[in-house]
Amino acid sequence: MTLKEPFLGRNSILVRHCYEWFSDMVQDMKSNGLHGVNITGDTGIGKSMWVIYFMWQQSRLGNSIIYHSIHISGKSVLFDFEAKDGSPRTTLGKIDTLLSATIPETTWYIVDGVVPILEAMHFTVLLSSPSNEAVHKQFRKTTFKNDIKYMPDWTLDEINRAASTVTPPPDPNTIKHAFYKWGGIPRYVLQMHDLESQQQLSAQLLNRALAVESMVAVLLSSVSDDTDVSQKLVHNIVDGQGRLLGLKWASKTSQRLTACILPTTSSRLQYQRAIVR
Repeated sequence: MTLKEPFLGRNSILVRHCYEWFSDMVQDMKSNGLHGVNITGDTGIGKSMWVIYFMWQQSRLGNSIIYHSIHISGKSVLFDFEAKDGSPRTTLGKIDTLLSATIPETTWYIVDGVVPILEAMHFTVLLSSPSNEAVHKQFRKTTFKNDIKYMPDWTLDEINRAASTVTPPPDPNTIKHAFYKWGGIPRYVLQMHDLESQQQLSAQLLNRALAVESMVAVLLSSVSDDTDVSQKLVHNIVDGQGRLLGLKWASKTSQRLTACILPTTSSRLQYQRAIVR
């Protein structure tokens, strides 16, 4: 998808198949009376890219959006439309000011990587990493009105399609090697596909993992504290409705790495199924 106006420094994004059903799912939640949803998933999976697509969809429908993000320091943005001619406009301001402004009840409150204003009256879409408890802890406590959905990993085909848009395009064999080494997370496969970056990533992961007293703590930390180590080792298992089923090894490489560190732990965590929450 080519963006008419650059957003977060990007002129285009790859629209994954799951972006469409995630957007439909969130729209249904709002229509069915929920107050919000926490969209989460492995770090680097592209949650912020999905929200660009979602905001583009909503703007085409004429819906206003308040965007409260870690990517915009000190300010938030209200995207709405002029009353006279319906032309789009943007307003920068403090989040409290924007939320208290006279705006339609249908306005979306989109929060990316920061603690949301829980008292907001508008439907809230909160994006956060599983380990970033400080951001989503209070929001998740109100499960009677807020849901949680997990974004699935990328397939190799999606990774290759995204890689083809890069200039110059990376070598397909290099991308394939990185994919089978780190799994379907574009941050590690696309942004760090060159040999030097891959070697640095491997060394960093091994050193950090060896420094942890219990490898079990590393594996469990993908849903708690230490995302820097664990989410290179294990990824979420997600069904077609965005529900978390458990954990899986990110790749055979990560399975072998953990087996070298602590064989008994590795044998407990199977490749296709892991520790279920």
